[in-house]
Amino acid sequence: QLKIRVNEDKAGKITIRIINNSGQVAINNTYNTKLGINDFILNNLGHLPNGIYTLELTGNNSDIRKVFKLA
Repeated sequence: QLKIRVNEDKAGKITIRIINNSGQVAINNTYNTKLGINDFILNNLGHLPNGIYTLELTGNNSDIRKVFKLA
């Protein structure tokens, strides 16, 4: 399970992608956002093998990339 929190200055949409170490998109979800704090929980990570992944958030004013390890 992965919890993501973003603070948006306007309502809109955000895309959350999880990309494996080979550059393949493992998860690609788009969500509606509201003004202020938005929490998203990704529960569907159990099928992913252990390894290094990149989390990409793109949307209103968000363009974030974070690397994380799934073990």
